Amino acid sequence: MSKWRGRPVARGLHVPFPRPVQGVHGGHELFALAEVVEWLEASGRGNNADFRRDALAHARPLVDLDEDTTRAALEALLCLKARVGLTLSGLRADAIVQEADALDPDDNHLVSELMAAGDALTDLASYAERLSDALWDAASAYVRVRAAVRETRPALGREALRLLGLIGAAVALESEGDVVVGDPNASDVDWLDALLTALGEDVDAHVLVVGDSARHRAARRLHSVRGRSVVDAAPVGVLPLVVTRIPGWGYSTDPSTLLTQADDVQLDLHEEQRALVVGPATVLCDGLGRRDLDQQRDHFIRLGRLRCALRLPGGLLNDGSRTALGLWVLGGEPASVRVEYRRLATADLSNEALTPDAIEDLVTDVVASLTDSSRHTHAFRYARLHATAALLAGSGPIVVPGTGPAPIKVTPPAESVVSVRRILSELQGESSAPVLLEGLEVGPGADTVLTSQVSIDAAIREGLLRVLPGSRIAQASSAASGVRIIDPQDVQGIAQPPRLVDPLDLEELAPRARRTEAGDVVFCVSPRPAAIVDTEGLSVVASPARVLRCAPGSGLVPEAVAQAINSRPPRSPRWRAWRIPRVPVAQADSLAAVLRAVAAEEERARARGDRLALLAHELARGVSTGALTITDHSEEGP
Repeated sequence: MSKWRGRPVARGLHVPFPRPVQGVHGGHELFALAEVVEWLEASGRGNNADFRRDALAHARPLVDLDEDTTRAALEALLCLKARVGLTLSGLRADAIVQEADALDPDDNHLVSELMAAGDALTDLASYAERLSDALWDAASAYVRVRAAVRETRPALGREALRLLGLIGAAVALESEGDVVVGDPNASDVDWLDALLTALGEDVDAHVLVVGDSARHRAARRLHSVRGRSVVDAAPVGVLPLVVTRIPGWGYSTDPSTLLTQADDVQLDLHEEQRALVVGPATVLCDGLGRRDLDQQRDHFIRLGRLRCALRLPGGLLNDGSRTALGLWVLGGEPASVRVEYRRLATADLSNEALTPDAIEDLVTDVVASLTDSSRHTHAFRYARLHATAALLAGSGPIVVPGTGPAPIKVTPPAESVVSVRRILSELQGESSAPVLLEGLEVGPGADTVLTSQVSIDAAIREGLLRVLPGSRIAQASSAASGVRIIDPQDVQGIAQPPRLVDPLDLEELAPRARRTEAGDVVFCVSPRPAAIVDTEGLSVVASPARVLRCAPGSGLVPEAVAQAINSRPPRSPRWRAWRIPRVPVAQADSLAAVLRAVAAEEERARARGDRLALLAHELARGVSTGALTITDHSEEGP
């Protein structure tokens, strides 16, 4: 529009853009909807044939009311229309209020909002009627009005609502009797809406809303528009599922305050009642780094209601950030179970893609974590059971990075031997290169274990691995000889000449740069996980690449670590959660030697492929330009 305002001539006609209306609001110029629509028709600009109908959905009524009062009144009008089927245009204000009073005799979501609009109610009613016509029905118009709200707190994105809605629905269906779901603080009505939508229309569910704040009243209006049963008390003998998001509206984001909010939810629960709490993963899942906060969270865990803790992938908020959320699932724990016998299910989903299959398995894991019988029989895919006492004894995270997914499948020893020998035979038959395992014999192992993997974070904490940051190195002219610089392009396998820097220049560019050691694993996270092994050492790694240094006798083989990183899915931003293989110490040197031989053979194969490609290029170019001729001297030639 701003460009069109400066171009009054359209199709050879002088068609000036309408002037702003009087009474500018919020520092923005406002234009009369009818005048803008007439201008679009006269000028022929725009590419939307239905702009007359669609324009109303993007307009707002010009009334002398603040934004909150206007929105609440519009919501009330559209809720009234959706429930009663009332035609709002032409009705007097008192008639509208009378209809609302009949539908809402206790004034818990409609009457006060309509009366607060005062003389502007009839104008708002006319606008609401036209908006409903433009968007086909009152329910759609209601959704559009709600979507225009500018919140101070990032909202849950569509993927988060789908995941949390399905988890909540599954937990709700596990309860006996009627399904009742409530959010005591009206902390996130969209989450509750997604949960009830996931339950479906076939489930007879009730929404428990207790409170008279503006958010509680808005929640009643939304559920009323959806045609749901809204109650202010659960049926006798029924324990409602509680869902809440922290921080709540108007609360501090201080970790201590967030833990207090979660604790308040826990303390209000009945012994057998269940609850879902979603909030920042930095508070609910990660290490807190402060003794007082650790003690506060430990106190929560000691009460025994926390049954499952999930660290969700980043990017589930609609603000575009990679902020990660955590989910706590609370349930009843018999008081007779001592803390040393309790188990807590945890899962780190930081690097997991939320595909439909993954969500289905995750929902199953969460439901299974709620009952002891299911815990003992369920084959968890993502969640792992941890001793609660062990978590309380340390000061680290509740959800250890790399917890899940399922352990690698164990292949029977005989099958592994046959597979390796077959591959070696095929390779040897195709190449004249030396035998890869010359002097070595592959035989069946004496024992197998369920999993031989450890997360990078756990390996660091156990002293098996060190992580060293890369150095910030300014661009400098490459020298003919000197210190090799390993940058992310080298790690990603992007072909480029070796970057060498004179040692004296390096001292000026990065005086604190560390040199690598032979066997260091250099890795980077984006655009995809990638790693190489620096076999020579004495290089300098350029940031944002990092170095992993395996401790002697740790069972971590650099070549195997690099191979595991290169096999990661493209989107795996949380590198501390990556799982790497740990082999028996007695086998580490032999495996390293074999993997180095395999890598050398791969390099020779790549070099041969490059020479073959160059040969094909030279032949095609030479023959096409007449510089070469090819004569076939074979007996079967043409």
